[in-house]
Amino acid sequence: IGVTISNPVFTEDAINKRKHERELLNKICILSMLARLRPIQKGCWQ
Repeated sequence: IGVTISNPVFTEDAINKRKHERELLNKICILSMLARLRPIQKGCWQ
């Protein structure tokens, strides 16, 4: 375990994966919020 943690490439890869996961979660949150707002907007236009 100590070898993999001391390996800079491994730690950078792990950090990048976490950042990517956060970005994906943010996108999913935004999409779900937009999906909730869309029916409200349609209701207002009608």
